[in-house]
Amino acid sequence: MLDNFSTLFINHHWLILFSVFFVAFLLTFLVFRSLNHVIFLGMSEDDREASKNIELNGKRQKRNIFSAIQYDKPYFSLLLIRQFGIFAKLIMLFLVAIFFTFFVISFLSALFDIDYVFQPYNVQYYLLTSNNYYGVSAIILAALFSCFSAALFYHKFIKSFFGDLDIEFNEDMIKKREKSSLRNDRLVDIRNYQFKKHEEYDPTIFFEDARQRGALFLGIDENDQPIFFQKKNGMKLMFKSLVKWGVVKGYFLQLH
Repeated sequence: MLDNFSTLFINHHWLILFSVFFVAFLLTFLVFRSLNHVIFLGMSEDDREASKNIELNGKRQKRNIFSAIQYDKPYFSLLLIRQFGIFAKLIMLFLVAIFFTFFVISFLSALFDIDYVFQPYNVQYYLLTSNNYYGVSAIILAALFSCFSAALFYHKFIKSFFGDLDIEFNEDMIKKREKSSLRNDRLVDIRNYQFKKHEEYDPTIFFEDARQRGALFLGIDENDQPIFFQKKNGMKLMFKSLVKWGVVKGYFLQLH
């Protein structure tokens, strides 16, 4: 039995190469897919797509990742989780880049017989000789099998796990937002909507002041102060005034 074990795992290194690279590729694929979920944790699919692009001068451009993760204005601890996902992904990319560069240099040193990283003989034996069943082919097969296995595992377990987690964080985010008194979780027909009642007033008492200002009297605000519209500034100023004061208390241009 020991002889068979030695023959299987020492003399035939392609199997070790296949096993090691299969596990390495599998974990790498799964970690990257998981971190993609962490970066946009709690964000709906529609918001996730909208957060990645922005309209600028009529052209669609990519947002930077830090702007994208704040698109739905998450609470602080959720934002920290998303930022952790970004930095973890950057670290993973850095490690993968180092390993890939190291592997390529080693492979080239064996292919062109350059004594640079490893002794060319060792690399040639592990990767390029028929005695070891061409280990580089074992690595390629390991990448293909791990990619297929990672896709199955992701769609079976990880995707559904993060889907439930997104719902949980999204509900938590909604609860922590400041609630408006106008929100009651019911559909409202604007035709039946009742605005806040106001005290009746005589608008004519403001007409003389408006005439002296060269303006129009629009109504009164929530503090019972008159709102005037300067004629010379046109519709642009009128729009800004309405936005500034919000819902005007009283009827606009009400006459008695």
